[in-house]
Amino acid sequence: MSPRVDTTIFGIDSIQALELALVYSGSVLTSSREFVSGHLRLWDEPARNMFEVVLPLSLHSLQSALKQLSAGIERRKHVPTVWMAGMKTSLRNIAAELRRRRT
Repeated sequence: MSPRVDTTIFGIDSIQALELALVYSGSVLTSSREFVSGHLRLWDEPARNMFEVVLPLSLHSLQSALKQLSAGIERRKHVPTVWMAGMKTSLRNIAAELRRRRT
């Protein structure tokens, strides 16, 4: 079992602190031994990829996911439906965040 994580997250306000804490939680969870080995279960089903964890992704994770998608398309000319659904959700969230920051 992965070691317990107890970290204080700060932001300029409570909303930013919550966002940073959720991104951090997603990063810690998807890099845990349980997730990597396929033993992490959500709603009684194994979590097979980072999108099934349903936590915000850092921009680094998104960039990595886009690189994986590009490589997968080049190799197989086929993208898994679950992966594509997760990517669409992430891109929608990023677009909403960019629109929010512009106003």
